[in-house]
Amino acid sequence: MLLGSLATSSFARAGEEEKKKAKKLLDQGDALLESGDFGGALTRYQKAHEVFPNARLLLPMAKAEEKLGRDLDALQHLEQLVNEVGPDLTEALAAEIDSLESMLGQRIAHVWLSVEPEGAVVTLDDVELGPAPLAQAIRLLPGKHHLLVTKDGLPSVQKNLELRAGDDVKETVSLVKEKEREKDRDAVRAPAIVGVDPEVPERMVREPRPSKIPLWIGVGATATFAVAAVVTGLLAKSDHDGFAEPTYAKQQREDARGSGKIFALATDGLLLGTATAAALTAYWYYFKLEESPDRTTATIVPWVGSDGAGVSLSGFLDR
Repeated sequence: MLLGSLATSSFARAGEEEKKKAKKLLDQGDALLESGDFGGALTRYQKAHEVFPNARLLLPMAKAEEKLGRDLDALQHLEQLVNEVGPDLTEALAAEIDSLESMLGQRIAHVWLSVEPEGAVVTLDDVELGPAPLAQAIRLLPGKHHLLVTKDGLPSVQKNLELRAGDDVKETVSLVKEKEREKDRDAVRAPAIVGVDPEVPERMVREPRPSKIPLWIGVGATATFAVAAVVTGLLAKSDHDGFAEPTYAKQQREDARGSGKIFALATDGLLLGTATAAALTAYWYYFKLEESPDRTTATIVPWVGSDGAGVSLSGFLDR
């Protein structure tokens, strides 16, 4: 019994010391709030609540947060205060809370979200709020917000919200209807033809037209080789004339003979390159471009319907 009494007395003294310390911090916070130092006041109130976690300390915290523009935090602390105090909430305290909540409610926006189907995950501004349905309205600061609703097996829906202070709006999101709209869009993109085989005949598929770039490269290469062959041919002829000139010294004639052979070999190579480039260019033009699928291709397809039968003529027209 003696040990029990001592323990109870020790806890009571500790509780009184914490209460006194919290009261001192509360008084300091009130003085700072009165002087306009809202940040310092909030810090004192938070420390007081840590030392002595009494729900009534949440009210001065909410007042300081309101002064700092932290409206959502202030509303959250007011709700926490009401929930923790419960039936012990006095009329005077309730009136003070209602007054502050009313003022804060005019500075924020409320969004009531209706989501189909249940269980779809709601994400707002990259923060997951949980599965639908949400128990209460979403409180948001004025401005732009991004809403995302997802569920496995259904297309996701995104919405951009632009809210003003005091807005009280309802947003409806249906993933089921979005899936139906996707089916309708797919049907528009690929319409079915009654009575005709939905598989397009292979000969009616238009292949892309071959590029003309190789053709112009071939023309340029042919011209380059030809010009170079003319130049080296003229140089070879000039050296040959020098070799045949009887008035030249022997060494000059030998030099002309040697360089003439080199220019002659170069000319032969360039002529070969000219012929090769010209052949490839002609092949690309006659066997690629000319046979590209740009000509009229008609196809007769039989069809059978519920009220008759016949044939349909279809194909591509020249460009």
